[in-house]
Amino acid sequence: MLKKKEVFKKIETYLKNLIKGKAHNFSGRFVLVLLSLLERVYYVLIYIRNFLYHRGIFSIKRLSPRIISVGNITVGGTGKTPLVEKTARDLSRAGEKVVIVSRGYKSSADCPVVVSDGKEVFLDPEEAGDEAYMLARKLAGIPVIIGKDRYQAGVLACRKFSPEIIILDDGFQYRGLYRDEDIVIIDGLCPFGYNRLLPRGYLREPLSSLDRAHKFIISHKKHITQKTYNNIAEKLRKYNSRAPITGACIKAEALEPLRNYASSAEEQETSVSFRDIKGKKIVAAAGIGSPSSFLAELTNLGARVAHQEIFSDHHNYCLQDIRLLFTEASKRNIQWIITTEKDAVKLADLVFEKKQDFQLDEKVRFLVLTVQMQID
Repeated sequence: MLKKKEVFKKIETYLKNLIKGKAHNFSGRFVLVLLSLLERVYYVLIYIRNFLYHRGIFSIKRLSPRIISVGNITVGGTGKTPLVEKTARDLSRAGEKVVIVSRGYKSSADCPVVVSDGKEVFLDPEEAGDEAYMLARKLAGIPVIIGKDRYQAGVLACRKFSPEIIILDDGFQYRGLYRDEDIVIIDGLCPFGYNRLLPRGYLREPLSSLDRAHKFIISHKKHITQKTYNNIAEKLRKYNSRAPITGACIKAEALEPLRNYASSAEEQETSVSFRDIKGKKIVAAAGIGSPSSFLAELTNLGARVAHQEIFSDHHNYCLQDIRLLFTEASKRNIQWIITTEKDAVKLADLVFEKKQDFQLDEKVRFLVLTVQMQID
């Protein structure tokens, strides 16, 4: 009998295939009709909400610091988190006092809370959400706060840290807080969500909402042709001719041992050289919005992806997942399992603090590919 997690994974894969146009039988077409009806309901709700904000019926609150929002128009892995990291780091290096305010997706927190004060991380990945925790862990000197009510989270940021700039992570759809700059990152691999709103496509808002943006960044530029990039830019200009358009790509930074991400790690282990995986067979594991870019980066480094386990975005790992990954590596005589930073923050303690619950092949090493965003 299939477990609940496996059932959800099969349903998710089935719906993704339908959205991508891989539905040729009667049942598939019937499901698409239902998704289209739900899309119309979603459109009406989004239209009403935006209309109420536009007319001033819903108020937009202000905070004293400068507010920079980093967001997107589609669901999935556009590269938003690396862009938030780069923006925060660049501003901090320029001498600005920066705080990141995030929704904390899948966080267990009910009210705004400090994830990090820039020196110490106070919450674990489950409490903070994987992306907020990852940012807090990587960005020394930059506090991170989570809260579903981003205005109240901003109030907490002002009271605790007196920032000059607040970076609003995933803020494009959050209309209740005034922002000085709206940066919208567009996924170069799937820029407009199949031109359909949720749940029929991947758009979070109608494309007409792009008119609110102050700047566009097209991600994954090195994985698309110049013609594709130009076509995306041309379409963006149809909806917003004022905002400048810039390309960006994710660049591999290092291969870190997974043990460095475990809460019990007292000392950091040395990074593994990219040369060590060149030409070697690996197992790739990812639970992110755009696993194709992760796999492409591994291939660019010269690794041979002999097996891949792709989980749903923000996947909550369990011991069964760990067993599966090590089993796949062992039976293929593979030394390396490589995952993403977003996954690593949830995997590390499972692997190293609960390893007494299952047998691990000591020959297999778990690595984390860290990345950074480069903007043209």
